[in-house]
Amino acid sequence: MATTSETKKTKKRVSAKQSMSAACWSVRAESAPIALFNYELIKPGEARTQVTKQLGKWIIRFRTTGAEKAFSVHAAVVRGIGISVADALKGDLNINDKQMAEALGTSESTLLRLRKADKDLDEVASDRLVRYARILEIATEVFGDTQKARSWLKRPQFGLAGKIPLELMKSEAGAREVESLLMRIEHGVLA
Repeated sequence: MATTSETKKTKKRVSAKQSMSAACWSVRAESAPIALFNYELIKPGEARTQVTKQLGKWIIRFRTTGAEKAFSVHAAVVRGIGISVADALKGDLNINDKQMAEALGTSESTLLRLRKADKDLDEVASDRLVRYARILEIATEVFGDTQKARSWLKRPQFGLAGKIPLELMKSEAGAREVESLLMRIEHGVLA
């Protein structure tokens, strides 16, 4: 039978892991945050993917004070996120322009035109970009590195009825299913 101190240590470890997970979902306004994780800004050392770092830097430009601070991601999406952030996502996922255009709900020619003119994505593509970045960051946290996360996102998954996570993430409903499966994996629930 575990002693009281062992039980407390175990509870602290479990609590710390849950707190870490919960912290990824909570707003951190102190210090200079540069990364985004599920619509929240995080300290620089906590981001694992390049797209999250780039997206965080982009979003900081739209931060305000007070209650509006929580809506800085929304403000960035509405204004449009830079094509450089999409290129960071493309690099993290190791996909080509055609696949990137599909993921963002646009065409290859539009991506090329935006890249050439150094323009921002429209609201719909920006929203999808944030969705993909969020899920990639979560997967990277769950699996420990970007390469494992990328591999998992590109393969059919039993917990998703054999569907490929990257394909499901084209819709918010599909992204929620992928995120739910990742959380189940993180917490050791059979997926």
